[in-house]
Amino acid sequence: MKKYSLMVFLVSSMMVLVFLLSSPSEAITKISIQTKNNPWDNNPQTIASGETENGRVFVPMRLLFETYDATVDWQPSTKTIMAERCDGAILKMSLGSKIVSITQNNKTTNITMDVVPKVKFGKTIVPLRFVAENLLCDVQWVEKERKVIIIKEYLTSTIDKNQYTINLKTEDYYSKSGDNNFELIGKIRGIKNYFTTISNNYSSNIMKVEKTTNGNHIININIDIFDSSMYRQLKAYINAKHQSSQLAITKHEYNGSVDYYYYINNNNIWLPEEDQVLKIDDVAGEIVNIYNYKDNLEKCLATNPFVDINEIDRIGFNFCDDTNMLLCFTKKSTFNTVYFVLINLKTNQSTDLIAKLIPAEEIKYFIRKDHVSPYYYLQFLNADTNKLYFNYVKYNELSQPLLNPIAYQYQ
Repeated sequence: MKKYSLMVFLVSSMMVLVFLLSSPSEAITKISIQTKNNPWDNNPQTIASGETENGRVFVPMRLLFETYDATVDWQPSTKTIMAERCDGAILKMSLGSKIVSITQNNKTTNITMDVVPKVKFGKTIVPLRFVAENLLCDVQWVEKERKVIIIKEYLTSTIDKNQYTINLKTEDYYSKSGDNNFELIGKIRGIKNYFTTISNNYSSNIMKVEKTTNGNHIININIDIFDSSMYRQLKAYINAKHQSSQLAITKHEYNGSVDYYYYINNNNIWLPEEDQVLKIDDVAGEIVNIYNYKDNLEKCLATNPFVDINEIDRIGFNFCDDTNMLLCFTKKSTFNTVYFVLINLKTNQSTDLIAKLIPAEEIKYFIRKDHVSPYYYLQFLNADTNKLYFNYVKYNELSQPLLNPIAYQYQ
């Protein structure tokens, strides 16, 4: 009996010793890591699992940096991690060191972490919260579900080999050329407040960036509504020289049948916003005139009623030259048909361009309630001196588009 008791004691002691030697001060537990494309994204995606150690969540270095649009370089000789953030900032950290340096716009800041990066199972792991927050993200811990949600607080896109980034925290807007040269263009004032107040059921991305003849930028941001074919457009104009900016937000969600273009003519820019269009002096970066295009359309149709104003569903802007304005609209009864009207701002006279440009025998394919083939439509391209250019697009029974460029001469 004594021998049996002694054996039990020895086995129990060995188990306790093994546990003490193998266990850290706090048990390592697995957690779920999810990502959201922006603060208003209601559909977070699980990207990995991490582990907690001594109250800190660690994740593989490369996964974190590459998920959040940073390029990462591991320098084995110095055991140093070098990462370039999407806005050009350089993050530098080393294994076994709590010091992280962040360099941007020729200014370096050193920050001290409370834990160090390390290698585990052949992979470099880094503290999630510190690194994610310095990759322009917000980090939320959901205790009940034992998960971390990382939320992007920036917009970035690569267009024609150039990268454009908007930091939603600071409102800074950066451009990166193909030769890897980052430039701070300026601030887009108001964009942080807009995205703070927007409904939390959206996903956004930069769709298009155009430079004016004076080197200023117009940024077109698409705002998709989840589980819907509807979307908004947010247009931002930024004048780098005068550090001025202007946001233009389309009023209505719409399904792509009505376009909200901006138009550039030499040193003038027409930027649509809600029911009006802003005329901006691109040299001074200032608004010099405002046209209410909805009011102008209603005035014209009152004197030249080729369509009932009450039938109009959505109105979009295409072109203006201070004398003439090109608008497009849809009707409630023929939602998929886009109509174009040219308005003379001085005389309030309007011209129905559908009647002018579409042959009478083809109108039945143009005015429609669905996308049953064949169907035709006009697509505005550009304007020149007293000329408007369109694509007359024809979809045949095989849904293959035929493009026919046409022009309308106006006075």
